Amino acid sequence: MYKIYLSKSLFIIVILIFLFAISSYPKDIYKWVDKDGNLHFTDNHALIPKDKVGEADMIDEKESETDGKGEFDVVEISPAPLEEENLEVDSEEDRENEETLREFWGSRVLEIGSKEKAISEEIENTERQIRYKKREVDYLLINGYSADYSILELRYLDDYLKDLEYQMSLVDQERENLKQKARRQSIPPGYLRP
Repeated sequence: MYKIYLSKSLFIIVILIFLFAISSYPKDIYKWVDKDGNLHFTDNHALIPKDKVGEADMIDEKESETDGKGEFDVVEISPAPLEEENLEVDSEEDRENEETLREFWGSRVLEIGSKEKAISEEIENTERQIRYKKREVDYLLINGYSADYSILELRYLDDYLKDLEYQMSLVDQERENLKQKARRQSIPPGYLRP
């Protein structure tokens, strides 16, 4: 009875070893070169990009054995002949992109700054008009004249001032939103200077 359990256990162990051996059996390996000139290898045909399926080469074990280089051929990729020029072009493009980003964010800050300046000037002008209108109302009331129309103008100016102050708070909120957006997009703080 003990021998039967031992033989079943041994049989299961042999089966497991055989399964592990099969799973480690070399599979077909595919290689392809992407648009940037990088060489890729995979043993899963589904991982090959659709546009490279026809171009992907299968590396045979037989080929590698005849070369004596190991499991598969070692392919050395030489850099593209214009790589130094490409680096210069890339750095120029990077500089242009950086300048474009700087201009974009700087123009947004300038736009907000010009809104703020215009509203601030309008607030100062309105406050000056309110002071003038209050003196006018006081003068009319002290001298016994009707000040109804001037009081209405004063109320209008007060409402207009409140509206301007609200617009100024919106500008402050817009500036804060711009800073948060720049932070989320990892834009350096220096780009937010006009």
